[in-house]
Amino acid sequence: MRSAPAVYAGGRRMRGGSATSEAAAAGTGRGAPLASLGTYLELLLVTLIWGGGIVAIKVASEGFAPLTASALRTGLASVAYVPLLAVLTRGAPRPQRGDLPAFVLLGLLGFFLFNVCYFAGLARSTATHGALIWGANPVVTAAAAAVVLRERVGTAVLAGAVVSTAGVAVIVLSSTRPATAHGATLLGDLLLVGELLSWIGFSLVSRVVMRRFTPLQATGYACLAGFLMLAPMALLEGMTPTSLAAAPGRAWIAILYSGTASVVLAYILWNRALLRLGAARSALFSNLTPLWALLLAHLIESETLAPVHALAALLIIGGVLLATLRRTA
Repeated sequence: MRSAPAVYAGGRRMRGGSATSEAAAAGTGRGAPLASLGTYLELLLVTLIWGGGIVAIKVASEGFAPLTASALRTGLASVAYVPLLAVLTRGAPRPQRGDLPAFVLLGLLGFFLFNVCYFAGLARSTATHGALIWGANPVVTAAAAAVVLRERVGTAVLAGAVVSTAGVAVIVLSSTRPATAHGATLLGDLLLVGELLSWIGFSLVSRVVMRRFTPLQATGYACLAGFLMLAPMALLEGMTPTSLAAAPGRAWIAILYSGTASVVLAYILWNRALLRLGAARSALFSNLTPLWALLLAHLIESETLAPVHALAALLIIGGVLLATLRRTA
């Protein structure tokens, strides 16, 4: 039987078809060592950083126009990724000219469209709605992979996707009525759904790209491509030294946090935990992200937590748990 193609995680050569497949097996196979307490604490920190990132985007969207904020966030992340790519991918295959379209597509989906929908959506909605809609990401991505990439998933994943999608529908429809909108608008929530869909597309294309390249390469080069798309658009939008200087300090702090902690630091910690704990158990921790975001949105932005939010959270997180717990049982 023909062996699986070699891929690389960092500078190490691995077998198994993707840089994450061995990590997933490491944490879920029989006899795998228990992860240390430090690994669990790192995963907890990652979900807190990502939850705070949703609120940070909301804060930044109040001080910057969408394309400007997207370019600043992606530009900061790109500056951080350049040395990481140089140091941590030694020995990994280098992208060739024929790989350029794949990385451009990743940049378009995961950094251009994702960020524009993210910032524009939260400027017209609330961090609470953003957190709830984003909470459907893991299970809806898994269901989309089954349809698009023909990946095998169980009925629990498909059922979980339906339940989580129902939760997204509840939160989006709530924005159509003033009594239940609580500051959100239908356009804002639809843009946040667009953010979710663009990330799902990014995730699906990434799975194909990571058959040859590491997760760090896929994300880092996509980030650079996305910044090259966003920068000229931000200039056309009116980004100037004067407009940047006029932005409040609170918005700048949010951009710095989002572009470094959310996009770079949390990513590194997440992938390190994947290697130790495995993908299946790590995915359970990602369910905490929307919960952190809901709490922080209430504490920092004084957003209202209403019964409709509780119903949507129950459906979205319940759907994710339905899928992930059955897969790890």
